[in-house]
Amino acid sequence: MKTYMAKLAGVLSVFFLLNLTSTLSLGTSIPEGISRQQSSKHQEFFSHRVAEIWGEQNVWNPSPTVWVQYETDLGERSAVDFEHGTVIVQLLIDSHQDPLSEEVIAHLHQGVRNLILGDAEDPVEMVILEEQKKKKPKDSAMENKSYVSHDLTLGYERKASTENPLLLDQIRRTNGKEVALDEVENFTNEVVNIRTISHKKVKGSDGINRQAVSVKFDLAPNHLEIRARQFYPIVKASALKYNLDPSIIMGIIHTESMFNPRARSQTPAFGLMQLVPGTGAREAYAKIHGISKSPSAKYLYDPQSNIQLGVAYFDILLNRYMNQIDHPESRTYCAVAAYNAGAANVGRAFTPYKSIKKASPVINNLQPSEVYDRLVEDLNIKEARLYTRKVLTRSVLYSSWN
Repeated sequence: MKTYMAKLAGVLSVFFLLNLTSTLSLGTSIPEGISRQQSSKHQEFFSHRVAEIWGEQNVWNPSPTVWVQYETDLGERSAVDFEHGTVIVQLLIDSHQDPLSEEVIAHLHQGVRNLILGDAEDPVEMVILEEQKKKKPKDSAMENKSYVSHDLTLGYERKASTENPLLLDQIRRTNGKEVALDEVENFTNEVVNIRTISHKKVKGSDGINRQAVSVKFDLAPNHLEIRARQFYPIVKASALKYNLDPSIIMGIIHTESMFNPRARSQTPAFGLMQLVPGTGAREAYAKIHGISKSPSAKYLYDPQSNIQLGVAYFDILLNRYMNQIDHPESRTYCAVAAYNAGAANVGRAFTPYKSIKKASPVINNLQPSEVYDRLVEDLNIKEARLYTRKVLTRSVLYSSWN
């Protein structure tokens, strides 16, 4: 297996160049995360509200590799696809409005600027919070407020710049040069103009016809490597604390989220290492702090908090659940598979049972390369088979960073 991985290194280094496209305290005062059932209900309500004005076939949901944001009235949104390196900013206007008017163009300018420099907010939880505000007894004026059109007033919507803008280092001028903080306005002039704006008709589930006005631009060709290098120091420090290989952790993050710190799945799992609050994140938090607590989404969106918990959880899989596997390489392969499929399911690649304890004697009679082959060919979950192959292959990209 080591020879196989070494052969891949040369090819994958070329692939990397061509295709790679503030910290919370680890104290115990963080809010508890919501349950899986609550999260599912929140997601369903969010999709319903978006569909009302954008249409049921035009709902943008956040995902592990796509960072989605909405304004509070849901009439403006953006999507950053960290896998394919594309960005879309979209505005919803009335069907009779001119999509190329100075007002609309100015608003798109501001939308791009806010995306690049502004802070991020989970759109699902934002909608739930807004709904809770509407239900306050003294806030009757907000109740049953229907959507008319997105407010195109610019004065109060210019967001303050966040301390460390995520996208600033990942965008380029048309001449290929990096964009400095004081050049963002020039960048928006390049990507937002009459030639770059597109528009289409949309019909919400409320039966009203509207127009969606969009601008689209690409991230830098090496956007993935830029993000990876941003988070690598945290990964290295966290991994070395448990004597783990940082390149394996980097391979996990690459596969889980494409280094998207705002990653959110339907599970729900949050952040760079896609931690589930009530399971892996809870186990990891207990390991670090000695207290059983499900971290909140806000906590898991913080890169350092997420990586510290994710690394601790991988150490649990490697040295607690897989502790009866003798060979360290075989143990690592199984822990990687378990990060996706769960420890019990890994046993099914070697025995008829969902038990890593029963599978360990079988694993110990195999060479590491044979263990790898079993995992990527015989795991009973297709996603886990692909996941294991991807993580171990992508980890080679980061082996020289250690």
